[in-house]
Amino acid sequence: MVNTSNLHKTPLSYTITLLCSTMFLVSPYRLFGVHMPDLFCLIAGLLSFVVLLQNGKGLPYTKPYLHFFFYLLLVPPLVTIALGVPGNIGQTLLPTGIIIFTIWMLSLNSLIDYNRILHIYRFIVFFSIAFFYFQELSYLALGVRPTLYIPFLSPYYDNFAITDLSESRSALDRSSSLFLESAHFVEFILPYICIRFFEYIKKRKNIVEIIFLLLTIVVAQSGCGYIEAIFVGLYFFLSQYKANLIVKLGVVFFIILIILGILIIIPDNPIVVGIIERSSEFSTTVEAYGPKSGFKRLFWGYFVYDSMDVWNKLFGLGIGSVEYMFNKTYIPGLNPNANFMNGIQASLIYGGILGTWLLSRFVFMLIRKMTVVSQAIMIAMIGLFFCELMFNNFKTFHYLLIAYCYNLKVKYAYDSE
Repeated sequence: MVNTSNLHKTPLSYTITLLCSTMFLVSPYRLFGVHMPDLFCLIAGLLSFVVLLQNGKGLPYTKPYLHFFFYLLLVPPLVTIALGVPGNIGQTLLPTGIIIFTIWMLSLNSLIDYNRILHIYRFIVFFSIAFFYFQELSYLALGVRPTLYIPFLSPYYDNFAITDLSESRSALDRSSSLFLESAHFVEFILPYICIRFFEYIKKRKNIVEIIFLLLTIVVAQSGCGYIEAIFVGLYFFLSQYKANLIVKLGVVFFIILIILGILIIIPDNPIVVGIIERSSEFSTTVEAYGPKSGFKRLFWGYFVYDSMDVWNKLFGLGIGSVEYMFNKTYIPGLNPNANFMNGIQASLIYGGILGTWLLSRFVFMLIRKMTVVSQAIMIAMIGLFFCELMFNNFKTFHYLLIAYCYNLKVKYAYDSE
């Protein structure tokens, strides 16, 4: 086992740890026009490269990831240019997104201070949950949701001041804690819930905390959070519960019946009403003045993919032509310039069927080498791919980071025994 205790006490290590631990926390802000999580991850990756060189370590990339990286770098741009698809050729030839994400991945190496990152993450989770309930109680008592945004930073949204952001968030019908949306809040705390839930399964302790955490997901009323929780719950149940498959499926069916019963018996409860109202967004059609976020997250990208040339469907579309394809796939009631899609759709559009297969191969290779908890975090990430833009961005990195750090924690604990 490599002793990294002295390495973790260096200024470089402290800086990398701080940047990785807080990159999701600064997601509501921009700095010099750059989204701050992207900036934090980029600096952390570059500093990690310096640390690896100083210690004579190689780059932490696996062959499946390199296959995926070079494929996106070369194949979709060449196919798009060969087919003459209109768009920005410069952006197509230089897909900066995958290049920058690959630099971020340098942070996921064996020298990372995994213990300190997990401790800081745990503290931020506790604080964000406490503030979330403070917002909820304030809304119940005073009708106002207080915010806690950093006043001297620029908000993520263009043409917004921090005061505008605070006013808009306080007027929403759901609390979002320290983040832009309640969905972001739930997406941030889900890896911690995976960790605590598994520890409860093994030790049968902290049941009150588990119930409290699950209640938080319900109160947040995040559709993406519900989908993630279902993926994780099914994974733990099917992998840890000692019973045959028929019994397991029967229990799942029984739980579904209980949930449906609650929705029928107490339909006037505000939380139940909110869930039912949000379920209307699962429709594959969109009205001109109706709810659109669910349609855009879940379905719009498939319409765009369907309008692509068959060769682009197989090998992907250059990033410089994506805006053109969204404009081409006009749907009444939606802004044709808003290229909004979830992670699965982004993978199909940018990488085609072959690129999506290479990405899946990389992800499942990681899962096979991880502990049960880290596997659950990755399963939650996969669930989020179906409802959130999770393609080569800071949210993807957040789940990879926590899963990787927890995996290292278990590995080094096992090696020291």
